[in-house]
Amino acid sequence: MQSSVPQKAIVTPDDIDSIILFEKKFAKNDSTPAPINTKSFEFKKGTRKILFVAGHATAHIREGKIKQPDAGTGSLAVELNKLSMFRFYIQPFFLHPTPIFMITMNSRIH
Repeated sequence: MQSSVPQKAIVTPDDIDSIILFEKKFAKNDSTPAPINTKSFEFKKGTRKILFVAGHATAHIREGKIKQPDAGTGSLAVELNKLSMFRFYIQPFFLHPTPIFMITMNSRIH
């Protein structure tokens, strides 16, 4: 018989400090595009079959305007990977869409 008690991750003060450090990194890159030859996203594998997506950890374009980041989403995804081995996709840099990206996205929407 399987236990119905959910697994728990223990969060320590070091984990909180780690979240704060990652959040500062996201804030620093909030409106900065990725350096040349650097991906604007990061994917981290994990052993769990759940993928956390934090594409709004930095500023991004929505409806043609810059939208401010959703604070805490990127650092939460990173920490969940450390604590529970969840997979994640984060956007640690501002992703300014290229004209080709915009044409592609507009053609999918319309």
